[in-house]
Amino acid sequence: MGGRQPAGSEAGVADLPRSGAFSGGGVPVGFWREPWGTQGEAPPGGPRLEGVACPHCREPAAIALPDGNGWCAACGGLVAPTGAGEVICRSCALPHASPRSRWHACAGGAELAGAITDSGRGVASQIRALLARRWGMVHAPAAACYVAAVRATVAAGATGEVIFMATAEPLILALPDRTLVLGTGGIAALEDEAQLAFVLCREESLARHGWIARRYRAVAPAGFWSLWRRRDDPSLAYAVDLSSRVGFGAEAEQLADREAIGALVAADYDPQAGGRALALLDHASQATVRFRLSRVRSRLLGRTLADIGRPALARLNREVYRRAFASLRDSLH
Repeated sequence: MGGRQPAGSEAGVADLPRSGAFSGGGVPVGFWREPWGTQGEAPPGGPRLEGVACPHCREPAAIALPDGNGWCAACGGLVAPTGAGEVICRSCALPHASPRSRWHACAGGAELAGAITDSGRGVASQIRALLARRWGMVHAPAAACYVAAVRATVAAGATGEVIFMATAEPLILALPDRTLVLGTGGIAALEDEAQLAFVLCREESLARHGWIARRYRAVAPAGFWSLWRRRDDPSLAYAVDLSSRVGFGAEAEQLADREAIGALVAADYDPQAGGRALALLDHASQATVRFRLSRVRSRLLGRTLADIGRPALARLNREVYRRAFASLRDSLH
């Protein structure tokens, strides 16, 4: 899938270079999971997961991810290094064994309030440093202002810094302090402002429902943010990798899709842009699976569109989008 340009994409932002693929990191295989099989027996992680039967749908379509986990190319289900099925837990937003198996003791907890403490902002600062070391930050203040303005329009006045990373993957990542991280590959994949508004609204939905806060809380349950003092804590890298590579599970991601479609209609954007954005992000995904198979979700949005209808204007703002990211393209060159 690597290196392909979206069909019908225009010159300009679609010409952004796709460089800097995701480099590994994270925690050792089996972290946050119970031992598998007989004591001392090696789990079938890594290449041994390739092509094995998915524990969710039984199709021989498992694909190994760089951190030892797996993902099913047929149904999108998560596969542990042991070969067992996993789902994203509602309480802690981390992968656990599926309900058909056994549940790990959950490190999450109750829903979190929207307020972010000073130490929580420190966590976000450490994440920014981690991402900058992996990919390199791209300085594009004009493009950041444009994204912030679109975000505030469609997401009920949401605020937070916008930063760009030089990665070919369609990286879209909200941090605990509401900072929004966008990869240049994602910007290159999208075609217009309506599609951008859709993906921004999706991240706001995940933040509003507490998924982002719960995930970072779960990796440091004692004292919440207070343990985040070490610069290279592997638990932090694990949470970042999980968020950027895998996302938050089918339930959370599909709810984010639906709420984002409603936000597009309320802001007079063309709601059809939502399904198109998901298909383009799926096409652009190379080393991550968060948006893989999202073309299937884009078709499921048809029922939501039928219920919501189309706004009077149904704007796309394609030329505005291209001009806004000219400075980002120039900075990469």
